[in-house]
Amino acid sequence: MTYYLPKHLSFCDCGGRLVFLDLLRDRYFQLSPSLGAALGALMEDRAAPTPEVADLLRRGLIVNDPALGQPIAPVEATRPARSAIEYGAPNSESAWRNAPEVAWRLARTSAQLRAKPFCAVLEDVRKAREKSRRLRRDLDIQSIERLAVAFHRAQRLIPIKPVCLPESLALLRFLLSRGALADLVIAVSGSPFQAHCWVQAHDTLLNNPLDHALSFAPIRVV
Repeated sequence: MTYYLPKHLSFCDCGGRLVFLDLLRDRYFQLSPSLGAALGALMEDRAAPTPEVADLLRRGLIVNDPALGQPIAPVEATRPARSAIEYGAPNSESAWRNAPEVAWRLARTSAQLRAKPFCAVLEDVRKAREKSRRLRRDLDIQSIERLAVAFHRAQRLIPIKPVCLPESLALLRFLLSRGALADLVIAVSGSPFQAHCWVQAHDTLLNNPLDHALSFAPIRVV
């Protein structure tokens, strides 16, 4: 029988350990060695011990209905090669021009994260992406970089401590509203465990230094 990973789960190899993100429960977790080995066998289309497979099914970590799942595989994400805020295309607009909108988006995003489940916030992002696609603005990467730099410069004028998740979601909304497509990348690192996120277009980071992002392993791309 073929098994699948539920769509609300994703995982990555973080320093030799499989780390999972459960969007429905808004939590990260690791599997026991025996369950991790069983999932690895299923991922490689090998036979896995029946008791462990049954335990994975019981816990909802795998499903046997392809309509409810996706192939069992770690997240694949484009490795970033450059950072817009370090070497991106310059933006000549006054930072004050965008400051009111950036402040509003940051405040609105923080309020949404407090009021809504994380999976619902990401569903809103998905809908915003679909709307942005319909704008049919084929912006090149330099244009997207200039928008990201404009957001970054305006954000520096706002007396709010930067936090990666609301900042990234606000930037993503700022870009999508202008027809600029980009991805939210959620990532983790181990020993000690840390979660982080950023916005990325192709292989360009839009709100993170390159060295910092490369120290994390992507676990979900939205």
